[in-house]
Amino acid sequence: MRILIIFLFLTFLLSGKENLLALSWQNAFCETHRYKKECKRDIFSLIRKKDSEREFVLHGLWPQPKNNVYCNLNRDVILKDKRRRWKELPNVDLDTKTAMALAKVMPGFKSQLHKHEWIKHGTCYGTNANQYFSDAISLVEQVNRSPIGRLFTENIGKKITLKEVRAIANKSFGRGTGDRIELRCHRGLITELWLHLGGDSKDLATLLRRGKKIYSRCKYGLIDKAEFNYKAHF
Repeated sequence: MRILIIFLFLTFLLSGKENLLALSWQNAFCETHRYKKECKRDIFSLIRKKDSEREFVLHGLWPQPKNNVYCNLNRDVILKDKRRRWKELPNVDLDTKTAMALAKVMPGFKSQLHKHEWIKHGTCYGTNANQYFSDAISLVEQVNRSPIGRLFTENIGKKITLKEVRAIANKSFGRGTGDRIELRCHRGLITELWLHLGGDSKDLATLLRRGKKIYSRCKYGLIDKAEFNYKAHF
């Protein structure tokens, strides 16, 4: 009986777990952050496009609610992070395979973004850093391989609507999953895609079905190209 109670309690905890997967559209990010290392462009970028210029990249995987941050850390580390002194943060304990995969899906790795994400959000995820980032990498890859990922890749330079994104989500992941997705926009550009996930599955569709419904202030926007020439406003 005691084992059954423990099992039910753990099941309840896992089913109530909520995370927000924040994905960035790197081209739009770099329009206003051209000084960042990950946004530097050279002659080779004109010949061969990077993966980050045609698909979503990882901003972060954030345990919810939003005030669930900086778990079990000393004040000095927290202050360094809040002051954006990311280079001074402790190194993140990642194996070589995970570190390489993370650098691929998170261009901000060059600017120590992974250190910030681990300190602020990952420490509240309930696993070690390797598992936290492995889960995040898997979710990014699932989105990019999905019809939602293809919608963005195939419409670079064009405007799309929240309604389109949510309709494709409902068709691909199940009825109602589109209501768990919001667009984030700035000056007419779609800058991020936020997915509100629920439960403890590794499967994106399952997580979306268990996520909470969310209102999206952004209703449409332009999918930016990998060029520093954006001027139009909607």
